[in-house]
Amino acid sequence: MQMSTGNEIRLSWIHTQQSAFSPEPQVLGVTKQKTDLYYAAANYYLTEKLSLRGTYSLFKMGNTCISSIGEHFECLDQINDKRTVKTLEMLYQVTPKDTFAFAKTKYNIQSTLTGYPTETSDYGTYDNFFAQSHRQSAMAWRRNWNNAVFTTLQYSYVNQTMGYYGEAPLPSSGKAIGLRLGYRY
Repeated sequence: MQMSTGNEIRLSWIHTQQSAFSPEPQVLGVTKQKTDLYYAAANYYLTEKLSLRGTYSLFKMGNTCISSIGEHFECLDQINDKRTVKTLEMLYQVTPKDTFAFAKTKYNIQSTLTGYPTETSDYGTYDNFFAQSHRQSAMAWRRNWNNAVFTTLQYSYVNQTMGYYGEAPLPSSGKAIGLRLGYRY
């Protein structure tokens, strides 16, 4: 963070490895999962009252399940998820108590499924066996009532498409308005 201007850059990485045993008699399997989460953000003041903020987040997960009895297809597969979130915000502080914000967000999920051969199924990899695309526009007004209490009024509009491999994607959209009451301590 640059102390004289308030401009800042943030970077982070989180890594996890997990393992679980499924004792059900039809599965008797072990699931191993590895995840990585990357995050980058920058906040830049264009003027004393106008700032621009951008964030990027990437989530990658690999999940492998192996059954010791070799019959249960649900536990003879590997799933790889990739999720990205990109946000761009513009904030304008009209008065010391009032701030307006405008934001655009893109959120994507892409999942790849690899199934291992069994007596009843063949080996196969399905890129984008599940895919979701989410686009959001939002505007908000934050009011600081005193040193501790604030409210935020927000309006959002969302377009989304999602679907599974081999199916037509399903579009949807929605609008929302919300009011939050907050207390800073």
